[in-house]
Amino acid sequence: MEVEDGSGSMILSNVGGKVDIDDGSGSIKVDGVGGDISIEDGSGSITVRGVAGSVIIDDGSGGIDVSDVEEDLIIVDDGSGGLDFSGVKGRVEKGS
Repeated sequence: MEVEDGSGSMILSNVGGKVDIDDGSGSIKVDGVGGDISIEDGSGSITVRGVAGSVIIDDGSGGIDVSDVEEDLIIVDDGSGGLDFSGVKGRVEKGS
């Protein structure tokens, strides 16, 4: 599933496969993904829970909260904002 959004809040839940999100601004909440998820976000908070694959995030600003990930968590870029994670079974990498 590919999702492109200019602005505004986004909520995705119980998606069966891979998810790619490209978001300009606004909060993103994802709960339950059956594969990998990739998020590119300009600004706004990001909350991701319950992912069967890996999580890759490239974020300009805003807090990031990730939990219950079966594989890896990779933060490519986190311009500003806090990072909280728990229950990541793979490796955790954080860029700049």
